[in-house]
Amino acid sequence: RLAGWRAQLDLVRCAAGLLLALAVFALADYLSQYGAVGRWVLGLLIWAAAGTTIWWVQRLRSRRSTPQAVAARIEKAFPKLDNHLINYLQFASASDASAFTEAYVNRGLPEWSEVKVDVLRDRQADQRARRILAGAAVLLLVPLLFLGRSWAVAIVRVAFPFADVPPVTLTHVLKVEPGDATVLQGAPAVLSATVQGAPGHRVWVEVAPSDQEPTTYALGSLTGRTAEVFSHRLAKVNGAVRYRFRAGDATEPPWHSLTTRPPLAFKAVRATVVPPDYMN
Repeated sequence: RLAGWRAQLDLVRCAAGLLLALAVFALADYLSQYGAVGRWVLGLLIWAAAGTTIWWVQRLRSRRSTPQAVAARIEKAFPKLDNHLINYLQFASASDASAFTEAYVNRGLPEWSEVKVDVLRDRQADQRARRILAGAAVLLLVPLLFLGRSWAVAIVRVAFPFADVPPVTLTHVLKVEPGDATVLQGAPAVLSATVQGAPGHRVWVEVAPSDQEPTTYALGSLTGRTAEVFSHRLAKVNGAVRYRFRAGDATEPPWHSLTTRPPLAFKAVRATVVPPDYMN
C-alpha cells in the first residue's frame, strides 16, 4: 500500500507537469507556428516525459520495501511503538532464539492495535498535487474559450508532430503569380498574390535578387473578407530572383524563383535578293 500511495502521488505530479508543458509548448506553437523540426523537438520532449513517467510509476509500484524499512517508517509515524515493532520483527526472524527473544515474541505486539496505517499516507501532499493538476488542466483548456479551434490545433500540432496539421490563421495567401517562371532577361515582371483574411492585416513581398541584398516591399492592407490581389512590378529582371509574399498571420510561405533567358539574337544573316519580274 505504501508503494502504491507513493506511485499515485508521483503520477499526479508528473501528469500536472505534462499538462503544464503541453500548455506552454502549445502557446509557443500558436505564437511562432513552428515548422516540422520545431514540432518534432517539442513533441519528442512531451512523449519522452510521458514515457519516463510511466516507467517511474511502474518502478515504484513494483519496488518492495523490506519489513524492517516499513517498520521503521511506521514507528516514525507512531512514536508510542518505541522500537517494539522492529524489535519484534528482528527477534521473530532470528534463527538462534534465546529465552528472552522467545518471551519477547510470545508477548506479541499489543501496541499494534493503536496503529492506523492510513495515517502514513501524506494526504496534504495528495491534495496539493491534485490542486496543481486541476490548475494545469484549467490552464490548458481555458484558452479554448478565447482562441477556439486555433488553440486546439496548436495542442494537436505539439502532441502529435507526425500529423500533417497546418496552424489555423486568419489570413491566407491563396495564389501567387507567376510562381516559378522563366522571363526574358532585361524585361520587366509583375509579381502578384491573391490574399484573403482579416481586415487590417498587411501584405508584403520579399524580393531577393541573386546579385543584391533582399528587399521587403509593403503592398498595403486587407480591407475585407473577400479575396484581394496585391502586386509589385520589377522594372527589369537582369538575373535570377527569389521572392515570396507574406500576409498577416498566414503561415510562412515558400519562396518562388524567376530565372532569365537571354533575348533572341542573330549569329549571322544571309539573304538572297531576287528582283521582281517587271525588272527583267
